[in-house]
Amino acid sequence: MGLALTLLGAQASAVPGLPSGSSEAVTPTAESISAAFPRLVPRSAESEIGYRGATCWQTDRGYVPSANAGDPEFGNWAWQWRCYDGGDGNDPFYRIYAYHSSVDVQSVVAGLPPSSMTTDVNHGREYTNHQYTDNGNKIITTFSGDAQRATFLMFTDGYGTPGEVMNWWRDAPLN
Repeated sequence: MGLALTLLGAQASAVPGLPSGSSEAVTPTAESISAAFPRLVPRSAESEIGYRGATCWQTDRGYVPSANAGDPEFGNWAWQWRCYDGGDGNDPFYRIYAYHSSVDVQSVVAGLPPSSMTTDVNHGREYTNHQYTDNGNKIITTFSGDAQRATFLMFTDGYGTPGEVMNWWRDAPLN
């Protein structure tokens, strides 16, 4: 199966450097993604190891990777971490996209099949997912209930069964 932060204020935040309650204050870079998801992607742009030993690389719009069959249109993303080959090569691959605004994230979601929306629990916290099968089992996770991470989107894609991909997602360190 296959971000640096710009401060608008000095309030405390769960994401280091991000003002509490703000979703539009993040400069979308590899470092800001790493700060928001420190156990899922490498902790710095110079590192390459993510969750469960996944090999990860990051890119901005200067290099737009080719779309894979069945992938949704990811819209106006600004930066992303792409990770694959975790768990001895058996884990799904995953990407964290960073956008300039939560409106950009919602435009991606608007293009997904409406019947695919689910609410799923990861380590005691609910997230909105869009799940579908098209050349692999796909999960698109939004963080709209978390104002500090509303400009991020996670894409998971795996060739195991839908249950296997969802089990991996439930175990992944999203919090």
